[in-house]
Amino acid sequence: MNISLDRKTIFLLASETRLEILKKLDERRMTLTELAKSLDLSKTAVKEHLDKLVNAGLVRRVDEGRKWIYYELTSNGKTLMHPEEARIKLIISLIVAISFSAIGILQLFESMRVVGRFMVKEATKSVPSIPISTPTPTLIPTPTHTPAPIETPISIPQPSILSLPKGYVDIIFDFYIGLALLLLGFSIALYAIRRFG
Repeated sequence: MNISLDRKTIFLLASETRLEILKKLDERRMTLTELAKSLDLSKTAVKEHLDKLVNAGLVRRVDEGRKWIYYELTSNGKTLMHPEEARIKLIISLIVAISFSAIGILQLFESMRVVGRFMVKEATKSVPSIPISTPTPTLIPTPTHTPAPIETPISIPQPSILSLPKGYVDIIFDFYIGLALLLLGFSIALYAIRRFG
């Protein structure tokens, strides 16, 4: 996740106390009292610093409905404290996304290849053979009025995916699995880029 180091954030980080608060919260979440004791400051002073860090999106208040309210780093705060971890997470996420996408593409192509072979096979198998007859030469002219031959239309059945044999239904299922894997890979990549990029 990109941390925009604008003038306001740089001003926040210029304070030694706020940096110490971030370091303490990087170890574990703490209450206001714990932070004040560990930094040897008053609760009021620590609360002012915490409010600024909360407004900047680096720290969040965690109220679990108990007696104590805890403070912990947000994902922005963790990325700020450990930028190398964010890069590693981004790289791992992108590798996973590319793997899912590659498997999905291979699955899609394999399914389309098998279905395409079936469609070609069915199309060539179902074409009826039409006998070709050569006319016999005649020396005597025929009468001028002969009835026209009646042509019967030839229907060539077109293969469709719905007419696939039972074994090919699995291939259609594999096609959709490949499509789902491809979409999952793209989703992981987009999420990783937004989250860690």
